[in-house]
Formats: sequence, C-alpha cells, structure tokens
Amino acid sequence: MRLRQLVVSSLTACLLTVLAGTASALTPYPFENDTDVPDGRSAPFVGHWSVRVAGRTGGTISTCAIPLEIEASGPRSIVYRAPNDPEARIDLIAEDRRTTWQSSITGGSFIAVWTDQDRFYLYDQAAPDLGGPYSFARCN
Repeated sequence: MRLRQLVVSSLTACLLTVLAGTASALTPYPFENDTDVPDGRSAPFVGHWSVRVAGRTGGTISTCAIPLEIEASGPRSIVYRAPNDPEARIDLIAEDRRTTWQSSITGGSFIAVWTDQDRFYLYDQAAPDLGGPYSFARCN
C-alpha cells in the first residue's frame, strides 16, 4: 500500500511539472517586461512603428513604409497616430512591470509589455483573448 501511494504521488508530481511547462509554452507572449525599459514613461514609445496582430496571417496594421507614429505629449502621455485612424491622446500608467495605456478619448485601456528596446506587445484589456496582442516593431 505504501509503495502504491509513493508511486501515485511521484506520478502526480511528474504530471504537474509537465502540465506547468506545457501551460507556459502555450502562452507565447510575455505579460511582464523582459527589459529595463522604464514603465509609464513616454520617451521609450516615441518614434515610428510597424504594427501587426501577433499570430495572425494578414494582420498587418502599419508598415515602416507607412508607419504608425507616436509622439510624447508629456513625460507620461503620448499622441498616437495610426494610418487611417483618428489621432488619440494616451495617458501612461506604470504598474506591475508594464505600462497601461489609458485613452482620454474612448476610455479604453491597453497594456504595453516590452520585449526589447525596439519591440513591445500591446494587449487590449477589453478583449484580451481575441487573437494575439498587437506587435510593435520600431522602424529605423
């Protein structure tokens, strides 16, 4: 009986370890910054960006030929200009090793997570499970 309990607990521990590894492998996009880019600050976001919906074929929103533009409008706010979209002012809030974008126009909010100084993901808090996050890559 003791041997059976030992085998069952060993198999359970192995199964839990495998499942934990599988769950993290199924989440291909980070939810915390992988870099030392400062959270809640406008300066890192300033520039021209190509944008696509990560993981979706044909999900291109802008390219470096016709980029999305982000300008600082203060140390903790940006102006976001996307091709074919109205300009938006965004307030930036540092929290939990990421930056929340809060739209002053729509009230919508997004979470930005940096993967390096020239790339970040933007998650829609209203619809986090629709496809993948937006993937931003800095244009040169």
